[in-house]
Amino acid sequence: MNELTLKNVKPAKRYAEALFEAMEDNNFKEILSEFNNAVEIINENEDFKNFLSNPVISNDEKKRLVDECFSSFSEILKNFLFVLIDENRTSCISEIQAFLVEKINNKNNLINVNVTLAYTPSEEIKNQIVQRIQNKLQKEVSAKFLINPNIIGGMLIQIEDTVIDLSIKKKIENFKKI
Repeated sequence: MNELTLKNVKPAKRYAEALFEAMEDNNFKEILSEFNNAVEIINENEDFKNFLSNPVISNDEKKRLVDECFSSFSEILKNFLFVLIDENRTSCISEIQAFLVEKINNKNNLINVNVTLAYTPSEEIKNQIVQRIQNKLQKEVSAKFLINPNIIGGMLIQIEDTVIDLSIKKKIENFKKI
């Protein structure tokens, strides 16, 4: 995702909310899959991305290309992309995607967590860690496990903007302060 700026956070949230509401009334999974595909296609093709954000090119021409490229996609998604073109918001499509995922996760009571360990854990250890986090948060947890030998032992748990440092390295640093 591009770095969020104050300029595009509010609009991205509003557009994500609008797409979420449109998805709820229709084929949710299909539209989400199409949107993710569209974002991937736009972000991977720099020429396409520049074409969509070029102010010299008419919106009708942009819509015609989007309609051709995404001809198999639902009318809801194509219309959503047309709105982004009309409002000159195609440049914040990645932010919209991030807020949409957050909205879906909240609806499904799911939270993404990064767990950093000094070693590669067994499946049993992973399951125990996930279970403890789920019990603590009372939410479903989707955990991504990372390896960083510099923490020596223990773990770092990142939940959204919060980092819980349970590493041996941190304990040693705290001990040195005494």
